[in-house]
This record gives sequence, C-alpha cells and structure tokens, in this order.
Amino acid sequence: MSGKLPGDARRFMRLESVDRDVDEELGFHFERTVEELMSEGHSRSEAEAEARRRFGDVRRYRRDLRTIDRSTERRRHWRDGMNATGRMATEAARSIVRSPALTLGIVVAFALGIGANATMFGIIDRLLLRPPSHITDPGEVQHLYAESFWSNVGKRVAEGSISYQDFEDMKAAKSFDGVFAVSTRELTIGRGENAVKVEATLVSDNFFRTLGTRAAAGRFFEPGTDAVGGPQEAVLSWGTWRTLYGGERDVVGKTVDFGYGPYTIVGVAPRGFTGVQLSNVDLFLPIQVTAAQIMGMEWRSEEEGRNWQWLDAYGRLADGVTAERAAAEASVLHRAARLDDAERGDWGADPGIILGSLIEAEGPNAGSEAVVTKLLAGVSLLVLLIACVNVANLLFARTLRQRREIAVRLALGISRYRLVGQLVLEGVFLALLGGAAALAIAHWGGGIVRETLLPDVVWDDGMGDRRVLIAVAVIAILAGAIAAIVPAMQVARRDVADTIREATAGGLTRTTSRVRTSLALAQTVLSVVLLIGAGLFVRSLDNVRHLDLGFDPSGLAWISPRISNATAVSPEDRTRIFNEGMERLRRVPGVQSASAAATMPFRSRRTRRLRAEGVDSIKRPPSGGPYVHEVAPDYFETMGIAILAGRGITAQDVNGAPRVAVIGKTMAEYLWPRTNPIGKCLYVSGGEGLSQPACSTIVGVAEDASNIELRDDVILQYYLSLSQMDRNGRLDYWFVRMNGEEAGTLQSVRREVLALDDRIRYADAETFEALLQPKRQAWELGATMFGMFGLLALVVAAIGLYSVLAFDVAQRMRELGLRTALGASTGRLLRMVLSRAIGVTITGLVLGCAVAFALAPRFEPLLFDTSPHDPATFGIVTLTLLAVAFAAAAIPGWRATRVDPNVTLRAD
Repeated sequence: MSGKLPGDARRFMRLESVDRDVDEELGFHFERTVEELMSEGHSRSEAEAEARRRFGDVRRYRRDLRTIDRSTERRRHWRDGMNATGRMATEAARSIVRSPALTLGIVVAFALGIGANATMFGIIDRLLLRPPSHITDPGEVQHLYAESFWSNVGKRVAEGSISYQDFEDMKAAKSFDGVFAVSTRELTIGRGENAVKVEATLVSDNFFRTLGTRAAAGRFFEPGTDAVGGPQEAVLSWGTWRTLYGGERDVVGKTVDFGYGPYTIVGVAPRGFTGVQLSNVDLFLPIQVTAAQIMGMEWRSEEEGRNWQWLDAYGRLADGVTAERAAAEASVLHRAARLDDAERGDWGADPGIILGSLIEAEGPNAGSEAVVTKLLAGVSLLVLLIACVNVANLLFARTLRQRREIAVRLALGISRYRLVGQLVLEGVFLALLGGAAALAIAHWGGGIVRETLLPDVVWDDGMGDRRVLIAVAVIAILAGAIAAIVPAMQVARRDVADTIREATAGGLTRTTSRVRTSLALAQTVLSVVLLIGAGLFVRSLDNVRHLDLGFDPSGLAWISPRISNATAVSPEDRTRIFNEGMERLRRVPGVQSASAAATMPFRSRRTRRLRAEGVDSIKRPPSGGPYVHEVAPDYFETMGIAILAGRGITAQDVNGAPRVAVIGKTMAEYLWPRTNPIGKCLYVSGGEGLSQPACSTIVGVAEDASNIELRDDVILQYYLSLSQMDRNGRLDYWFVRMNGEEAGTLQSVRREVLALDDRIRYADAETFEALLQPKRQAWELGATMFGMFGLLALVVAAIGLYSVLAFDVAQRMRELGLRTALGASTGRLLRMVLSRAIGVTITGLVLGCAVAFALAPRFEPLLFDTSPHDPATFGIVTLTLLAVAFAAAAIPGWRATRVDPNVTLRAD
C-alpha cells in the first residue's frame, strides 16, 4: 500500500496541532508589534511591555482562537468527509445500476436472509423481550411459583398454578406492595347459534391497581368488592368494546350476561392491554364473585380447597426489596401452610416460593415454544450468514471481472481507502434494498407464522412497528458491510503491479480460486447444519402426530354445554340432562358411540382425598394426582381406551349399587406392585349420600391415557361411576366417536344439545385433533421454521455452488478450448467440473455433519422420541445435498463440453 496517510488521517493530525499553530500565530503578531514599537524609538524592554499592555489577556485570546480554529477544522473535516462519502456513494450506486442482473440476485439473497431475521425478531420481541403492555415498572412485578422437592424425579419442581388458600398465604408477605390472583375461563355471551364465546380473566380487586394500569373509560374494581356474593361487575377489553359494543361512549353502566345474571360494565381497559399474559382477553371479572358461580364453593373449603390448583399469583416488590428477600418471606408463609401436606406425601418436600419474570417465556416453566423460538433466532442468523457468504461470493466474482478497471484506477492514483469504502457502501446499499424487500417478506411470512403456529398470542403491533424497522435497518447495514469485507480486503491487499498482471492474463489465480471455494464450502457447511436440524424436528413432529396417547383421538369429539347458572342445577336435573343427552347423541347420524364424564383430558382435571387398601399413604407425583375421572357407561369404548383386565364402567354401576372403580395401569403398579389389584378397595371422599368414604371395589385395569401433557412422566389416574358420585352441578362433558364427515356431524351434535334444555345457552363442540394442536405447537413451529430456513439455505447454497462453477468455467474457457483441441473427451471435461462440485460438497458435508453431530445434543430436550444423531436424518440430508450439487453443476458442466476450440483460440 502507499506510504501516504489518507487525507482524513492528515486532517486528524492537523486537528491535534491546532494548539501549536495558535501559539505560533500569537507569537508572530506579538513580535511584529514589538518591532514596530522599537522602530518608533522604544527600547526592546519598553516595546515588549507596551505590546503586552496592548495585547491584554493573552490566555483568553489563545483560548478563543483555539476554539475558533478547532471548530473550523472540524467543519472542514466533516465537509470533506461528507464530500468523499458522497463521491463513493455515487460511484457505488453507478456500479449497482451497471449490473442489474447481479444486483437483483444480491437483493433477493439479502431479502430472504434479512426477511427471515425480521420475521423472527417480531416473534422474539413479543415473546421474549417485551413484557405485556400498560404495566408500570413491569420488572417489579413477579410471578409466584410454588416449588418443592419430589423424590420421584429427584429434583425440585416449580408449579405456576396454586390454590386460593396458597394465594391468601402470600398476601401476608410484607415484601410486596400488592399480591393479586389471575385465572382464565372461557364464557359465553348470548344464546344458541348466535352466542359468542369470550375469554375472561378472573382477577382479584387489586389487579389493576397493582399493575399501575389506567382505565380508558370508566373505572376498575373498587377495593374490597371482590368477595363471594359481592357486586357483579365487569371490565371490557378494548377489543371487546370495539367489536361487540361498537366503541359506544356510554357503554359504562350497561350489562353483560354469560348465564349467571347481569354483570354491570364499570370500565374499559386501555388498547392492547392483556393483563399479565400475551393471549387474548375479552373481559375482566372479579375472581371470587365469578368463581363461586361457575365452580361452586369447593375451592374455598379448607378440606378440599388446597387440592384445587387453579389460579396464578403475582406480586409487586415493595420499594427497596429484592426478589430474593421477597421469595424468602413468601417461602416461610407457604412452608408453614403446606407442612402437613408435605408430611403426608400430598405435596413435595421442603416447599417454598420462587419468583419469576413477568415475561413467562423467561420463567422457570417456560414452554417449549419459547425454547424453540430462541433456537430459531440463532437459526435465522445462520440463514443471514449464508446469505452474506453468498453475496460475498457474488461481489468477489464481480471484482475479479473488474480487475482491469481496478488496476487502471489504482495506477491513476485513486486511494485504496476510497476503493474499499466504495465496495463497503455498495454492500450496504444492496443490503438496504434487500431490507426494504425483507419488510414485505416479514409482513407476509410473519402473518402466516402468527396465525398458524402461534394463534393464541395477541400481536398488538404490525410488522411496521418501529422496533422491527430499526432492527431491519441495523441488520441490513451490518449484513452489507460483512458481505463486502472479503472483496474489499482483496482490493486492499493486492499490489498494483500484480493486479495489472492478473487483469491482463485473465484466468484465476490460486488465491482467488481458494477464496471462492472457501465461501462456497462455508455455505454448504451451514446448510448441512440447518437441514439436519430441520430433519430432526420433522421426525419429532411425525412422532408426536403418531404418538400413542392411550386413547384414539381420530374421529373423537367433545361437547360441553354452557348452562345458565350451572351451580344451581340440581343433581337430579344434571343426571337427567346428561342421560337424555347421551341417548340423543347416539341417534345423531354419523355418531358411532357416546358417553359423558366430569373431566376431560388436556382440559380439566380433579383430585379427591384417597386411601388405598393395604397402602400406608399415596405419594403424590410431580405431575399431580392421583386424578379421578367420573365417567358414564361406554366411556372406555368411546374414548378408545383399552381395558387390560376386568371390565369398565357399565350401566349397572348406578347410585345404590356397590361402588366400583377402574384403575390405570401405572397406578396399579404404583400402589400394588406385582399384585393383582382386581377386588381391592379405593376409599374416595365424596359420593351420593355418603358422609364417610366407602370402598370402591376395583373392577378393572385400563391402559394409561395421557391427561395433562402428550406424555406424562407418571400417570396416576382412576375412574369412578359418574352416577355414584356427588356432582354438585359441575360442568360435564359428552364425548362422541364419529364415523362420517366430522364438520357436519359436529353441527348436528351441537343443534341436538341446544334443543335438549332451555337452560343450555350454548354448546362447545370440537374434535380432539383440534384440542391436541396446541400441544404439538412447539414441534409444529420447529419443523415449519427449520424446514423453511433449511430449504432457503439449500437454495442459496445451490446458487453459490453454481456461481462458483459457472465463473470457473467462464474464466477457464481458454484452458478448456486447448484441452478440447488436444483431444480431451466430453466425458473428461464433464468430470472436471463435476469432480470440483462433488469435492466441495463432500468436504462441506463432512464438516457440516461433524458440526451438527456436536451441536445436536444441545437441543435434544426439544426433540420428541428422536435421537439427535438420527442416522436416517443425516443420511437423507447427505443424499439431498449430493443431488443438489449434481444439479448445480449440470449447466456449467454442459457449458464446458460445448466449448469451441476454434473460437476460443481465435479470441486468444
């Protein structure tokens, strides 16, 4: 490189010498004044004294002059820099316009890479970075988790849902300015086919005050009003106010009725407010008032209430109190209340409270979706890196074509600084163009991801959100600069004479060929990693979809009636409605069988106090339980649950007949290992007319059926006859197995239920496949996004490999013409091109598989019944990339065989 400093650097050095220049200038003027005075007859000492008097405060002059000079130099520096940047930007823009085809290819590559990152940033920003809206100091609001040690699994387990009694214990902690409770319920407004389902959040009366949220209209709940039998009040969400009430200004004071009498609307929440969650909320209701109506009063009883884990508790830290101190105080209160349960085995050992972020994805029980989202964020960066490598290869190829022009410009004295700046600016301009296109891709792709893979999340901001725009701009600038580094460094490092010699000779040097091959190799390695990740998630999703749940979800649907004031319905009416309902449902065309139950897998669960014959105590597993299912006849046949021994619940197991029970396989082995449980007794609290638990004789053993998760670690569950238990007006479920067209059958089923009783306002009816979809969401997200990114990487890698081979063939036309003239066969020329493609691909496959093999165990917990080193996945990816390499080499190989030696040698 030239030994001269760039102009900007010299100006910087000039700025540093301003002080010396000012001193020299003042000294010059002082000396001139002295000389003038001496010429007038003054002695030198008199002249110097008079000059100092005339000059006055020299230090002030020096300071002022330094300020003026420095300001002038800075303005000059800025102006010169802007002019130089403007010239480089103009040259970069002209270079972009001169190569429209190359520009389009680069912009598309950037658009895909940046678009993938913009899509993921929108998702990550909502799930992992931003707390719910309209909360004052959200970092001070903490989720309270009940934690205890479970010997069954040898670790401490945190549970987000707690009982109302646990919540009451937490309210006594002085470390919090307020502790509030939250629970979600699905309710129905209206009747029949025109009814509207709404998502209700039940909250304690200090919910809004503790969050620091202000009402958009009206007011929130008053202190002390949330009590059983208290005022029936409701707060509408902004969306419900707009959609159901048309944004009416006088909505406050109107009423809303979901089957338990009118609730007075007292306020409207601000726009975008969803409480402490990210899912949709239609209205907020007082928790004690509403729970007493829709759930009965068992959750309030001291005997059974602590078995109802149905709400979440949150607290705002008091001023100056750390999360550790608050957790310690809350743990003391919780431990004292749960000590007896822990000693009986109904609760884990050493119970305590831990605090978690308001952002649930960062909490101790973060769902698989959050973990997969974090992984996909890294994957999207890999896609961007692949795009940058591809663009670097294309830019490098163009600089090779422009070697003659670059050599001439260097010989004419243009600085390397300016050439490098132009290349970097060119990369940034192209990336910004790609970023603009990426916004459209992110808007379209992000909408699909949100609607299909994360439908439960409320997305209050579009892709035009300022945070996403800023992220896209930053990513584009960085990506453009990174992509331009390789060609820019090549320009900066090459000697002028070498550049002229290479430009004159044409062809590829060993260095340039090695650089381009390395870039293509990097693309292949990264593509292998992404494709293997995609393959593992696809295998996991396939395993999830074909998982044996213990029951058969295909053709199975559930129906739940919404009954007005359901807790007031007598047990006799409940029995009549459900028995008559089962008979009607069995006669619906397309229904093969029907049954009923008080609970439903994946949707509701219940426990009762339980003793077992010959067992001192039943240790509660971390997954909870033992869970009781109160079921009607034909339940096992309808659900598709196999009876392994004995029999199921039949029509003869009615009130007054001997009480019976069917026990799950795991529970049978858990309570009576290596012993036949048939004929043994379970003593279950509650029953028709019973004050003390009577023996429920075990008459059968059923296959384990998933109840909470797709695969529960320990499933302790048993089944009782629905008609033999005290039902207290609880909401029950019907189940039907269909053998025809499901959508039409479900419509017929819903109409039949609505016609059953005037008190039924609405009937939920949904297939189990739809119910299971959210449970598969994490693997759906992983498989879909990994698959899209993997396919994108495969396409980009193929384009990169093709560009390398095509450029090599174009640069080696003279050599190929000579070989053809000397008798080289078509097959030999084709093998030359293919061997290069296969060599790069095999090397990339080996390195990529090694990287994937090392990284795969890190996301093994996210896979489902799939080894992170699954040989089938590695094999399929290898064969796919080899096929793509052959396809990418086909056109350059064909061109190599079509070289005319006469034309080539004549041109030479």
